[in-house]
Amino acid sequence: FLVVLAIFDSFGSYPLPLQLFFNTFEKDIVNLRSIVEECSDLLNHNHLEDYEDLNFYVKPRGQFVTNKIKSLFKKQFQDEDLFDISRKILVYLSTNFNINSQKSKNVYTQITHSLLISKLYYKNFGIKDKEIFDDFYHSLIQNFNNNSDFWLQYAKMEMKLGDYSSAKIHLEQAIALNPKSYKIKHAIGQLHILKSLTYNDFSQAKLEFEIGERIMISQIDINDAYPIHSY
Repeated sequence: FLVVLAIFDSFGSYPLPLQLFFNTFEKDIVNLRSIVEECSDLLNHNHLEDYEDLNFYVKPRGQFVTNKIKSLFKKQFQDEDLFDISRKILVYLSTNFNINSQKSKNVYTQITHSLLISKLYYKNFGIKDKEIFDDFYHSLIQNFNNNSDFWLQYAKMEMKLGDYSSAKIHLEQAIALNPKSYKIKHAIGQLHILKSLTYNDFSQAKLEFEIGERIMISQIDINDAYPIHSY
């Protein structure tokens, strides 16, 4: 429970929907309600009588609590354990909510997006093992095959870790599902620029760089700060 609480708070400062937690983990952990009550002093909501009604949200009492949970997790658990937790939440969300819609933005699509971002696992828990990330994303393909953001985040992880050939494949899958996405187009431009740094031949590197730069510049006219900031 505390690890889930820390993930939500660290990855997007989201309060944890308590009903979502119970629905996701009720088959794996006995006495879930008692566990939450035992942790009530660490929460911003500690009125135990309210736990009969699960339709509310909880957060750690402060950043110190979140940091302490993350520190204890790193000492007592394996990186794979964190991904097992995230995987269970993502599978539950994909099974029970329409998180593939490009037009639907709600707390569930936002949580899904955050749990798919590899850099948040690195930033908050120091995880950077490509094999673990690959296993995580690959295990979710069945649930997220039609989700363009899933393929985009998969590709971004591979770009960060230098697997540009796999990133290209997954960006192609993302753009096929959402051809109007400037974020995917930006990532494609970024991929060309990163690849240019791997060439020994200057002319070839310059050509690859300019292809990427043109793609990224073409997104700047969009009325959004993302392309400008990213470029």
